[in-house]
Amino acid sequence: MAAKRGTLIGWIVALGAALITQTTHAAEIGIGSASGVPGENVDLEVTLDDAGDSVYRVAVVLELPPGFASPRRAGNPDCRFLVPEASFGFIVFGSGPCASAEGCTRIVMQVATGDRLGNGGLASCRITTAFDAAAGLYPVEATEVYAFGFDGEELPASASAGTIEVRPGAALNSGVVTAAAGQETAVEVRFGANVTIASVAHDLVLPPEAVLRVDELGGPACSAGGGLSSSCISFAFLPAGCAPEQGCRGVHAAIDGACTGCAVPPGSTLFSCDVRVRAVVVAGDYPITIANATAVDSSGAPVAVAASDGVLFVNQGAYVSVDAGWLGLHPGESGTMIVNLGSNLVVDGLRHELAFEPAARIAADESGQPRCATLAGGREALISFLPEDCAAPTECEAIRVIFPSLGMPAFARSAPLYRCTVQVALDAPAGVYPLRIESIVASGPDGPQLPGANGRDGTVTVQDAFAATVTGGSAAGRAGERVTLEVTLDNEGDVAGTQNDIPLTPSLRVAARPNGRPSCRLGPEIRLGGNSFAFQPSGCDPSSTCTLMRALVLSLDNIDPIPDGAVLYSCEIEIAPGTPSGAYAIEILNVGASDRNGSPVAIAGQNGTIRVEPPPATATATPAATSTITAQPPSPTAPATSTPRDDGDGSCTVLPVSDGGAWWLLLPIAVLCRRRAPGGPPGRHPARRPGLRRE
Repeated sequence: MAAKRGTLIGWIVALGAALITQTTHAAEIGIGSASGVPGENVDLEVTLDDAGDSVYRVAVVLELPPGFASPRRAGNPDCRFLVPEASFGFIVFGSGPCASAEGCTRIVMQVATGDRLGNGGLASCRITTAFDAAAGLYPVEATEVYAFGFDGEELPASASAGTIEVRPGAALNSGVVTAAAGQETAVEVRFGANVTIASVAHDLVLPPEAVLRVDELGGPACSAGGGLSSSCISFAFLPAGCAPEQGCRGVHAAIDGACTGCAVPPGSTLFSCDVRVRAVVVAGDYPITIANATAVDSSGAPVAVAASDGVLFVNQGAYVSVDAGWLGLHPGESGTMIVNLGSNLVVDGLRHELAFEPAARIAADESGQPRCATLAGGREALISFLPEDCAAPTECEAIRVIFPSLGMPAFARSAPLYRCTVQVALDAPAGVYPLRIESIVASGPDGPQLPGANGRDGTVTVQDAFAATVTGGSAAGRAGERVTLEVTLDNEGDVAGTQNDIPLTPSLRVAARPNGRPSCRLGPEIRLGGNSFAFQPSGCDPSSTCTLMRALVLSLDNIDPIPDGAVLYSCEIEIAPGTPSGAYAIEILNVGASDRNGSPVAIAGQNGTIRVEPPPATATATPAATSTITAQPPSPTAPATSTPRDDGDGSCTVLPVSDGGAWWLLLPIAVLCRRRAPGGPPGRHPARRPGLRRE
């Protein structure tokens, strides 16, 4: 007997652990720490601690301290992904069209790879500290945090703030310069400090892919900035004696500390130099180096200067990219796909096609048009199925999307364009199905077609079919009546316990017993155990404010699977008076399950149907005739087996839980209470725990 009891308790522990993993999916986003002087570049890392190893996509909004910023790189923050193949992610500024890098204090990032992200680094961003920041600690907050699972369900997520320490000192920063091959641009060197600096000297070394231009006097084409007089700063080619625009690799700049009006204000641009990117250059990053930096204060004492090297980012030239996303679904499921736009040009008009496979189609709405909606602020789109006049959606092969350029506001350079519902066929084999972006045409504000338009295909990953399904039945009745709805289990996955929610609507509500609990009972093949029927949220009014009914069904007297086809439970459904006739869906949502070993089982929910019938015709409109059709509700008396109660034998009553993510807590409590009763000493009761009450 002891061995059998140990096996059961071990199963309960395993079941609880598995369902914790299955339903809580706690995701902790961590923001790292960094240290630097004013105006210095520091690297800040964003990490993920995925307790359930179930997070497929993360979205985070970082709020930087005032004056702190990430250098621009092709209009976006200077960040990089740390997870391999993060092809479904993006990192953009979140403050709209910032006038300067310092104005963009919000960074929005989405990280997704099409697989579990796992634990570790998600992304790293280069942050420039405020050029005039006082010494101290500055917080970096995550103001919004989201985590999503394979099916797109939102998972609980939280974040811990990071910090940037600013130390006393000074720095020179050459920033990020973005240009295309053959293009002319300028390299700026800025100065940051929270100590007094009188003079600064250093070398600015360019990569071979950039050529320092020559001014009309044959010297470096550089000029003083920040209100400095041109007489206070001198420039010379490096190395000394080099041939301009041929062998010169950089410039030596020096500010004369004895010059009147040459005080260097923190945050100022010391100088800028004109450069030209060579005509034949592979797109990529090329270093701009600050070397041999020296500085002195007003007394002539040396001051240490940090050098933050810059980057020449050579892009691929003009580009417009339309990117489809990634979805993970099961056969018969639907999900939302988002298509994004990326560009370094001003895009005013856009058209393209999105082709799909029969196994994973764009769904149609009630009018036969694609079930899509625009996400680009202020823009409307014409979206239709292809080929034209195809029978939607079964005979259609693609959709055409047109954003006309008729006086509409220009697109944001990196932003979502639109979303569509993708429907996976019931018989779709497991595999990866493409969503192909084709026939892209983009135009600028003046109407000409823009060069470099391309697309990045998306995918729909279809997993194996569900091993089990919780199915709502069907019932029929008239407005004002109660009907009984049965919920069954198709069990090919060794399911020993399951849970689901039924949403409540003004027209259809699960009836309540006199004690305020749902009028539901277990099916005849389900033994009484740790079952629970509860209205949510906790403490709500079943007649008005409750939004759903949560059912937890377990067969706990043994750990045999619930029989295939068994009625899990039945509930009385109230049809509100005045409800129009017709068919109404009873949704089966938030389905979870575990097998006899406590391992999660892939399970789906299939909606039920309540058909509201029209009132019968009456021969005459007399009061007597009317009274004969008044529906009387059945007796609300609960059957003896509806809920475990304490009748003095040590058994327990399982009460509703308020948090949808904690339903699994009922399982071990209910089992241990029930198993403890026969052998427990008289007068002793299990310890009180959340979700457990004596009656």
